[in-house]
Amino acid sequence: MVERLQRMGNIEGLPKVRVENPQQFFERLESTSHDLLTWTGELYFELHRGTYTSQAKTKLYNRQSEWLMRKTEFLSTLAYLFSPSQFNYPKQEIDRLWKLVLL
Repeated sequence: MVERLQRMGNIEGLPKVRVENPQQFFERLESTSHDLLTWTGELYFELHRGTYTSQAKTKLYNRQSEWLMRKTEFLSTLAYLFSPSQFNYPKQEIDRLWKLVLL
């Protein structure tokens, strides 16, 4: 990677990169970062509407996981409502799984 950085260092159109230790990087960042913009909220890319994705299967599996979690919550709620003395609603486990799916 260092050799590639040296070979591609002066190619027009490529970003200019320099090698430095983390201390130097953060000192430079701290001295120049006071004018950086801060964005609050969701980024909306209006030109990306309706584009295809290379992660279609990932999105499909996420939707399937979300649907299965919804079913799990619904059926667990029914089981608890119809038999509260025999079914202990697994709130902690459902919360843990939701966080994993949404991550």
